[in-house]
Amino acid sequence: MEDARKNQGDEVGLFVFDKNHYQKIPDCFTRRGNDIIIVWNAEDPDSDMIFEAGLSVAMALCVQSENRKKADGADVKSMKNIVEEIEESLDNLNTIKTSAEAIRDSNNKNP
Repeated sequence: MEDARKNQGDEVGLFVFDKNHYQKIPDCFTRRGNDIIIVWNAEDPDSDMIFEAGLSVAMALCVQSENRKKADGADVKSMKNIVEEIEESLDNLNTIKTSAEAIRDSNNKNP
C-alpha cells in the first residue's frame, strides 16, 4: 500500500477488503503508520462501524498531515524573515563600517 500511496502522491491510504471475497480473513481494522486496512462486509450493517472507523482515522491522518505542512510552511516563512532581518542588519553594519573608515581616513589626513 505504501507504494500505491507514493505512486499517487498520497500520504494516507485506506484499503478495504470485501469480506465476501476474503472470507478467511476475520473482520478487522489495522493501522500501520498512514496505512489503514479493513475487512468490511457490505451486507452486514454491524460491520459498518469498522468501515466508518477506518474512514475516520484516514480523515484524521489527512488533517494531521495538512496541519503539519502548514506548520512547516510557517516555520520556513519565519526563517526567511529572520534571514532577511540579519541581511538588513549586516547591510547597516557595513554602512556604519564604511562611514567609520571614512572618518578615520579623514582624521588621519588632517593631523
